[in-house]
Amino acid sequence: MSLDKTNNAIRAAEAHYQKVAPTAPQELALALQFWSKLINNSKAAVAMAQAGFGSQSAAIHRLSIEYFAFMNSLLEGDTTAEKVEQQKRHETYQFAKALDVTQAKDDKLGREALTPENRAGLKKFLENPKNDVPGAGISIFNLLDKADLKFFHDTYRLYSLYAAHANGISVVWEPSEDEFDSLFEGVTELLAIADLKWNLKLGSS
Repeated sequence: MSLDKTNNAIRAAEAHYQKVAPTAPQELALALQFWSKLINNSKAAVAMAQAGFGSQSAAIHRLSIEYFAFMNSLLEGDTTAEKVEQQKRHETYQFAKALDVTQAKDDKLGREALTPENRAGLKKFLENPKNDVPGAGISIFNLLDKADLKFFHDTYRLYSLYAAHANGISVVWEPSEDEFDSLFEGVTELLAIADLKWNLKLGSS
C-alpha cells in the first residue's frame, strides 16, 4: 500500500475530527477522546516506521487497535462510558493491591519503593470499600467481535506476540517490506472505518 495513501487518511481523519469535535454531543465525549488517541497513534506509528523503528511502530499500532475498539463500541452502544469507567476503577484497585503486596515484600528486604506520603495514600485508597469495584468484563476481543471486526483482533494478537512484549520472537523481529505494507494498510483501514462510524452516528457525510 502506498504510504501516501496512509498519510492522506491521517490528514483526512484529523480534518474530520476537527469538524466533529466542537459540536459532538456530550455523551460522545469519551468516544471522541479515543478517536483522538487513535489519530495521534496512527501518526506516531507511521513516523516510527519511516524512521526505521519497525517493531516499535507495530507496538504503537497495536494500541491503536485498542483505542479503535473502545471508540467503536461506545458509538455502537456495545459498551458505555460508565462501564469503561468501572473497568478503569477495577483495574486501578487491582494495581493498588499488587503494589501493596510488592511494598510489603520490599519492606522485608529493606527497600522502600514508596515514599511515606505514597504509602499513606495507598493505604487510604485500599481501605475505602468504594474503590473496590468489580470489573465490567470488557475485552478487546469482545468489543471487536460484537462489531464483526474480529480481523483487527487477529492483527492485535499478532503484534502482541511480535512487538508489544519482550520474548524470543520480539527481540529479533523487524517487519519485512510486505509487513510494513500490511501495517500501513491497517492504519488506513482503522482510520477509514472510524470516519465512517462517526458519519453514521452523527448522520453526516
